[in-house]
Amino acid sequence: MYSSPLLGQSPPGAGQDLLPPPPSLPGTNYTCQLAPGCTSPLEATSTSIRRHLRTHGHTYKDRQNARCPWAGCSQAMRWTNVARHIKEIHLGVKVCCKKCRKAYKREETLAAHEKICIQVCH
Repeated sequence: MYSSPLLGQSPPGAGQDLLPPPPSLPGTNYTCQLAPGCTSPLEATSTSIRRHLRTHGHTYKDRQNARCPWAGCSQAMRWTNVARHIKEIHLGVKVCCKKCRKAYKREETLAAHEKICIQVCH
């Protein structure tokens, strides 16, 4: 519990660069919002999301345009991008740099960052 500092004193941690809380992580289970009443846990990986979409009857060809089936979302995109869209936008999954904990939505962006993190972040 945090108590307010005495007059003239700085709160604990003032002036320190505090790291943000860790974001949602791949492998965490989420509640499915693809169909009412679905009680199956939704794992936050693109492969698992694609498999789960098929259980709800969502099957399209990869290059075929489709709307996001997530409740309340109607964004149109290529079907091949739907699982990634659900993972990044609806589940909020991010990957973090192990050195500086900066969070990214995509693995490839993290990989590019990690190549320069030693030089830039430390």
